[in-house]
Amino acid sequence: MNFLNIVEKHFNFLVTQFGYSQELISDTWIKYLFQQQYFTVAYDSKRSYEVIISFNDETNVNNYIPFNVLCLAYGDPEKIKQLSYFFSQQLSVIDDYLKKVSLFFQEKMRPLLIGNQNEIKRIQNIWLNELHAYAKAKNENLLRINANDAWINKQYFQFIKIMENNNFVLSELDKKKIIFAQKKIKNGEGGAMGSLVGSLGELV
Repeated sequence: MNFLNIVEKHFNFLVTQFGYSQELISDTWIKYLFQQQYFTVAYDSKRSYEVIISFNDETNVNNYIPFNVLCLAYGDPEKIKQLSYFFSQQLSVIDDYLKKVSLFFQEKMRPLLIGNQNEIKRIQNIWLNELHAYAKAKNENLLRINANDAWINKQYFQFIKIMENNNFVLSELDKKKIIFAQKKIKNGEGGAMGSLVGSLGELV
């Protein structure tokens, strides 16, 4: 048994029950097409050993939706942990995993499988929200790195500007640092250099 055999065993229901056609890209990359949408089931057998599943809708610019987003849209947190990301070099383990994925498709995803446009839009909105959340988190991480650099270099005005102008959720330590920096600025030390250890010592 190879990867293609496993995929066909577990996903042939898309052909027999929902009218999809199968397109073989390679022995480790299989497409199931219906109207202007398709699912892909692929396996990176050379590097990561990841099983990669996605949904694609060619009528929309945001046409690629990874399987973890489908799990988020249709599953509970436990299902997301079980199914979202999967890596294995053992075909027997992959077989068991794809059996679970197939059942998830059949039990949870029927509206998407039949090409319901409202359902496709709902899933796409979830994906866009995930992308926006990721971009926001990445931007916040970069800003916090800049804020930390400003703190270390005793650039207190810049530190406060970053921390207070970006809607961060402030920890107690963040709040103490801001109060400390405000005091330094009032004392005319907004850009003064000093002992980082001494500054941190005054926070506790």
